Amino acid sequence: MAQSIATIGPSTPSTCASPGGAITVPFSTAGVFSIGNVFTVQLSDNGGAFPAAPATIATLLVSPSSSTTYTLAGIIPAGATAGSYRIRVISSTPSRTSTTIALGISPTAPAAGVASPTGQICQGTPVSLTASGSSLKWFGPGNVLLANNISTLNFSAAGPGSYAYTITQLVGLCESPGRTVTVTVTSKSPNPTIPPQPTYCVGAPGAPLNASGANLRWYGTNINNASPSAAPTTPPTNAAGAIGPFYVSQNSNGCESDRIGISVTVNAIPGTPSVTTPLTYCQSSTSQPLSPGGAGFKWYSASNNLLPNNGAAPSQSLSSPGSTTYLVSAVANGCESTAKSPLVVNVTASPAAIAPVSLAYCQTSRPAALTVSGSNVRWYSDAAGNNQISVPAVPVTPNTYTYYVRQFDSNGCGSTPRRTECAFQEHQQLQA
Repeated sequence: MAQSIATIGPSTPSTCASPGGAITVPFSTAGVFSIGNVFTVQLSDNGGAFPAAPATIATLLVSPSSSTTYTLAGIIPAGATAGSYRIRVISSTPSRTSTTIALGISPTAPAAGVASPTGQICQGTPVSLTASGSSLKWFGPGNVLLANNISTLNFSAAGPGSYAYTITQLVGLCESPGRTVTVTVTSKSPNPTIPPQPTYCVGAPGAPLNASGANLRWYGTNINNASPSAAPTTPPTNAAGAIGPFYVSQNSNGCESDRIGISVTVNAIPGTPSVTTPLTYCQSSTSQPLSPGGAGFKWYSASNNLLPNNGAAPSQSLSSPGSTTYLVSAVANGCESTAKSPLVVNVTASPAAIAPVSLAYCQTSRPAALTVSGSNVRWYSDAAGNNQISVPAVPVTPNTYTYYVRQFDSNGCGSTPRRTECAFQEHQQLQA
């Protein structure tokens, strides 16, 4: 019976083996092999071709005389590179060669690492991982497949913590062991504390903005400013409106916080107020509240000194005749007008009181009308001179009648009311 190596395989492992890994190859023989025969398990190159001197995996010195099955155990060469190999068995006496079986050699784990950023990785920053190899596969935390056949994996760093990314490569049907890259993420610094900012009037000097935090960075109005400043931003005040926002962050742990916007309000300067001037009052024992008043105005003396109660509208004393000048400014949203309007208050002297008058007459000599001496005389029924009446008719019934009179000048100022009595006596006949 002719000698042959009838069958071979499958090997264990049957699909992919690792460099330096163990392998077993079963085969069967037929016929009689000569004394001193050696069976040799050979490995092709990584393209499946057998060179003149193939790598030897295992040998067996045996001379079967009938159909026999053997299993040889061997070691894949440690230097074997990834590829599609084939395995065969040959005999020495006589020289026979088996058919071949396919075997893949797994690649080594791909080289991989963090390309950017270098150093500390902060929450929310872009991260790039790179790897080199064939048909790369990327696995994220939880061994979730993220991508295939790319050399760079880009993502945004999640919340603080450590995250494992594993990369394998595939050659033929064989996948390499995984290369794990651990990404440690640091949380952002807390946002800076922003206190209330001042409100400005147009043209007022602006003060540096205020924020509390460590290693503050000021970006002006450009949130993406590539050159932030350590010095606080000073807002412009040359125009009215909401100015900003101006951005600031802090860096207390090496990872920058969010950039927080600060807006500043600049209020317009009100125009010069319109006032009624002059104001003319008659001399009296009272005081006259002046207007305009309220929070929208401030009053000053003629020498530009602010009046009491933060410039509240004063009450003008009318006890003495004379002229007083005030200056009035307008106030809106905490801003005061640049110019002030002068307001003149004139107190006109009251005319002299009418001389005391006492009218007495008898029934037979009743006058045609009641008269007193004065200018623009007005009659009143009360001593205060508030209840004006018409010129009284001459009484026809004997009695004493009391009236009050005032005289007025061309400015409408009246004198102090003067008591006037009219005594009407009945005529009596003399007895003989």
